[in-house]
Amino acid sequence: MKVGQVENLPRIAEVMTSRKHRARTESVGRYSYSYSKILTMTDIVFDHDKLDVYRLSIEYVADSFRIAKDLSGPHRHARDQWFRAAQSIPLNIAEGNGKRSLRDRNRFFDIARGSALECASIQDVLAATDGIDEKTHYAGKRRLKRIVSMLTKLIARTDSVAEESRDYHAGGSSTSTSTASLSTSTIRALTQNQALNPSGNGDRTLP
Repeated sequence: MKVGQVENLPRIAEVMTSRKHRARTESVGRYSYSYSKILTMTDIVFDHDKLDVYRLSIEYVADSFRIAKDLSGPHRHARDQWFRAAQSIPLNIAEGNGKRSLRDRNRFFDIARGSALECASIQDVLAATDGIDEKTHYAGKRRLKRIVSMLTKLIARTDSVAEESRDYHAGGSSTSTSTASLSTSTIRALTQNQALNPSGNGDRTLP
């Protein structure tokens, strides 16, 4: 080996170590990331991307996939059901947020809420059968509790607005405004002007 090559050995080793670390990090973190960091890198987002509850549900999906992909044997049925239920949360939030009808919007939010509760039950089953450890189980259920709480408050606020709209029409006002036509401004108010603390107290949006 030449003298120059010997002198470069530390540098070569450093580069190889860095590459191995990067590859290992990318592999381990394939399904584990912060959705809020991704949003900061894109200029155009859909309305549902701005919802904290949607971003939190995406992070839950990422974590559940990372954990569940290693389950096999007697746990494979719970694993497959976990995949479906976890994905159902953000899918229904996104679809519901795009509905003009307040009733349809709440129906999809309610389905998402049910899927979150289903995920909590699946975790209970896996924890009871040694499929996941106690620390993982507790962390997942805490995140699910936040998601359920945020969806519950979104549904309650939308119900409140719909009730006010019905009272308005019952009063015989001369202004003709249907619940469907109110939904666009209502959704904007719910997701932008009525922002609450996301730590289990409701949902807020990105500025």
